Amino acid sequence: MSEIGDSMNGAAFFDLDKTIIARSSALTFATPFSKAGLMSKKTLLSSAYSQLLFSLSTADHDRTEQLRNHLSKMVIGWDRAEVQEIVRETLQTRIEPIIYKEVLDIFKTHRRAGRKIIIVSSTSDEIVGPIAELLQVDDYLATKMNFIEGKFTGEIEKYLYGPAKAEAVKDYALAQNISLANSFAYTDSITDAPMLELCGHSYAVNPDLELLRLSVAKGWNVLHFKQPISIRDRVEKIPKKSTIISGFTVGSVLVGALVNRFISRHSKSDSQDQDLFEHRTK
Repeated sequence: MSEIGDSMNGAAFFDLDKTIIARSSALTFATPFSKAGLMSKKTLLSSAYSQLLFSLSTADHDRTEQLRNHLSKMVIGWDRAEVQEIVRETLQTRIEPIIYKEVLDIFKTHRRAGRKIIIVSSTSDEIVGPIAELLQVDDYLATKMNFIEGKFTGEIEKYLYGPAKAEAVKDYALAQNISLANSFAYTDSITDAPMLELCGHSYAVNPDLELLRLSVAKGWNVLHFKQPISIRDRVEKIPKKSTIISGFTVGSVLVGALVNRFISRHSKSDSQDQDLFEHRTK
């Protein structure tokens, strides 16, 4: 394993929902979308119910396709610019208060080591992009939906979910000359197990039950993040990046999972990374 203070050309890949922030990023914007007339109450409830069933079940291929199809139909005709405007206008009130304090500490350590920080999410590019800018990470990968003349068609170009998320990380690492063996991966969900398998340093954050069991079996680190806090109260002022690299951005499903899975938490320590993760449950 590489030393925590030496990047060795590695990077840090973070899932977004319930890993960096305490809930679903896309669901967080459901109310503003509804107020803007993009979603009716019936659509909102239907979407929420669909995602609830999905979040409580095993995310096999059929269920993944069902959710994908549901979300595709829901956003047909939505104005992309309007979605982007709503997200940016409500970002500080919707996202800032639910960022985990612990993840900001980890960001800081990776930055000191010269390691790139990349968000990898199945949520919308229109949602993930502004959050990436807010956190001043180096890059992001997300789902991308097609649009014509500024309107979403309902066709998904690339759905970054499960194995597809891992493939996006692999392609990105190859193009950016990043060593996955020296890289770090963080997620809360069993659906991201393929991404954890890719990286030399894997961390299950507030894991669902299946990921918890797999982490114990694989010897992966298990972390507890408990303190959502406004980024303005915690994050150091960092020189602005010239741009968020968008060439590898593959992002856009506009609603994420509805409900946090309430599960037993389990953690184990990793003596080699003790200094970095002082907040981890022993």
